[in-house]
Amino acid sequence: MTQFTFYEIYKDVMEMLDDDATRGQFMKAICKFMFEEEPVKPPKGNKSEYFWENIIDVMMESKEAEKNGKRPKRLNMKMKHFTFQCRLLQGNPADDGRRDMAIYKGNLRLYGRRC
Repeated sequence: MTQFTFYEIYKDVMEMLDDDATRGQFMKAICKFMFEEEPVKPPKGNKSEYFWENIIDVMMESKEAEKNGKRPKRLNMKMKHFTFQCRLLQGNPADDGRRDMAIYKGNLRLYGRRC
């Protein structure tokens, strides 16, 4: 997959996190979950872990549909959304997600009117 459906609930959760560094780590975890097959742990921190649990079911349903070449119609009808395009960071595993956060903000500026 080179893109995934980004739902309004993801944006709402991101806005409730404390700062851009935390949002960046959270965004990086979302991208890893959607683009990779290996299990992804939620970012550390009580808020992040709580919010992760709130969106994991949506992410799993969306990923499964998109992996099979289908649109997640039920989710698309329930929530505002847009197509999120990003490339994961290669190389530095200690990265704090700043690049992913910048990509998130860029996508939100371009497509956020739909969200």
